[in-house]
Amino acid sequence: MICVYAIAKVKPGLAQAFEETGSRLVNASRAEAANISYTLCRALEGENVYTFIEQWKDAAGLEAHLSTPHFIAAGVELESLLTCPLEIHKLESVD
Repeated sequence: MICVYAIAKVKPGLAQAFEETGSRLVNASRAEAANISYTLCRALEGENVYTFIEQWKDAAGLEAHLSTPHFIAAGVELESLLTCPLEIHKLESVD
């Protein structure tokens, strides 16, 4: 299983727009055959900090996700809402 967590730092005043775009991405991604789980979380401390937490059956499924229309469209929308590029971490499950 491949896990991803991506940290997003959102510009002040744009949290609602980020959450709306993020929710659309999450819902569309959950429908992908290789997706196990996909969640958007808001940090309890640190204003306007969010994390996407994802689990994929395998690397091929994650790679396919990266070329889906909903992922590409969300990337374009999210880019203008962030203070810096997403901090993306890819991991492999060991259990």
